[in-house]
Amino acid sequence: MSTPGVPPWGCPWHGLVKDYRLTLPTGDLLVYPTPNAGGLWEAGSNALIQHPAAPEIERSSEEAAADAAAGRQWWNKAILAWNSLHGKNIGGWIYIDSAGACWRVTTTLSALHMSGGTAEVKLKRFGLLGGSAEEHTYSVSVPNMGQGSPAIEGSNGSYLLTRYHTNKVGSAAVFELAVGFSGDRYAHWPRRPCGWVEIKLSGPGAECVISVATVKNRAETLGSATTSELTRIPDNWYVQEHPAESKKRLTQTPLSGFTTFLLVQHEAVSGIEARSYTGYTVGMFYDDAGLHELTISEQAQTSYSSPPAIHSGPVEFDFNAPVTGSWYSSTSFTTSLRIIYAIDGEEVCTYDYSAVQTSSQTGTITNGASNIEFTWSVSYAPGGVSSGSGNIVWVVDGVGALGGDYTARFSTAMSDGAIPRDMGGNGIAYRWSTSGTARTMRLFPHRHANTLFGNCERYTDPPATSYPAAVATPVGALSLPVFVGGSDQTVFVYGSWCPVTGQAVRALEPVCWV
Repeated sequence: MSTPGVPPWGCPWHGLVKDYRLTLPTGDLLVYPTPNAGGLWEAGSNALIQHPAAPEIERSSEEAAADAAAGRQWWNKAILAWNSLHGKNIGGWIYIDSAGACWRVTTTLSALHMSGGTAEVKLKRFGLLGGSAEEHTYSVSVPNMGQGSPAIEGSNGSYLLTRYHTNKVGSAAVFELAVGFSGDRYAHWPRRPCGWVEIKLSGPGAECVISVATVKNRAETLGSATTSELTRIPDNWYVQEHPAESKKRLTQTPLSGFTTFLLVQHEAVSGIEARSYTGYTVGMFYDDAGLHELTISEQAQTSYSSPPAIHSGPVEFDFNAPVTGSWYSSTSFTTSLRIIYAIDGEEVCTYDYSAVQTSSQTGTITNGASNIEFTWSVSYAPGGVSSGSGNIVWVVDGVGALGGDYTARFSTAMSDGAIPRDMGGNGIAYRWSTSGTARTMRLFPHRHANTLFGNCERYTDPPATSYPAAVATPVGALSLPVFVGGSDQTVFVYGSWCPVTGQAVRALEPVCWV
């Protein structure tokens, strides 16, 4: 900071901290503590602190040159790197009161208050030199956080309330109530939001007015899921015996009272099916305009065409004669998935995936052999083309199944309570192809930090991870280099967004801007 007539004071070292090293503008490395974060995304999370009375930094040309040579940057603001300020863990956040005094704020507010109750908020003078620091403790009423419904599917039943972000004077702090999930599928994001709570402070620290309010209850946090399914029409063929006539006949509408065998199994379907969910609030942040919400939504759609199978050959046979004939089936569909990050309902970042399948099958029954020949081709975006052909032995007197999918149709969470569990295409491992290589792909939306969100593509055969260029930040979408995480599919990719410079970064090690 800068005070007229007084040399700059504070911390002049700013930049990216990685592996206990701060990279200065000169390229030099300075040993620097890594923020003490309790989880994965917390490591790169931060918030801006700016005193409303802080003057602009004034440096002479000689002083500016000396600063640049030494890698110093004097700011009239600071970054709270999770709980750390200038490399020191302060265990809370900074409130700048109406008189301009700075206070360190801590609270006992926790997930134990989900049904309401009373919490303590403690203010302790911060930044004074010498003497004992004045402090005040306030008892604050906590409302019910509205966690009654819907039931969250697949969770382990644990909850954690975490301070998520603060405004630049610390007069407002938003907390995330998150529910836990167990297993490798959730290792990158093991606790997922189910509610949001805000603490507000006003007035002087010695007579502070403090309130706690529920910003979003469970239902408001999760958003809503919708489904529109196609009706599949049975298109089966049967053999029906008519002993009185010494005949047997092929039919799609068997009569009652006769011995009947299913011969060909097929479904006819045409139209569009869709599944989606909208508005799952996975982040909140402050700027000069106030509190904003960052949501994720997913839209899956499949346009499907599988007309009735075409039969060739007789439909009537002597009772003891073998059945012969052929059936031709064709199937085509286009399936797509869009993952959307939005701020206050406005799209800022999207990820698109699609697959187009064409296939055909011909089932043939002859005196000597019976089989089903098939061909198929699937074009993936992003990705390559996969195709194949072959035949399946059709056991005489058995059922021949025609039609089918050679890649999975995209899906999303099927109910409101399943949204936290099933982010990323319903958690399905999709058959996929890149450069003609057959493999599977799973999608994992990623919270790299409290203000940095992206997406992860995990592949098998061989195992690999890839993070697309687009990421969502408080100022909209940014494009980072495509990040390849390697073959270890359990690795979390850290990240951080700088509220001062607007820069963003992803890395395999914890990183944070200070």
